[in-house]
Amino acid sequence: MRAALADACTRFETLITGINPQAMATAEWTVTDTAAHVTGIAWMYTTMVVSDDTPLPIPGMRDAILATTVDNIHGGVNAQLLRGYPEREPRVIAARRRAGRGDAGR
Repeated sequence: MRAALADACTRFETLITGINPQAMATAEWTVTDTAAHVTGIAWMYTTMVVSDDTPLPIPGMRDAILATTVDNIHGGVNAQLLRGYPEREPRVIAARRRAGRGDAGR
């Protein structure tokens, strides 16, 4: 499982750092918006595993998570995450993702 996750993360980093960061990945999000979203979610989830009392690394997310449902996810938690995690430089996003895995030096 760990090897598969490490492989997927390496392929994700290769993808986000190897193409035009302003290319559209979805109808509304660029490649870097999508990379920031994936990285921000992973960063928050690993923080939440530590403790319910640990402050989340992205401001405003705890309230947004509690108020989000399947019906309002795009305007709720997703929008808050992208506002609260404004980084859009692909290599910096990739480094943040690696740091969450404990291998920031690779």
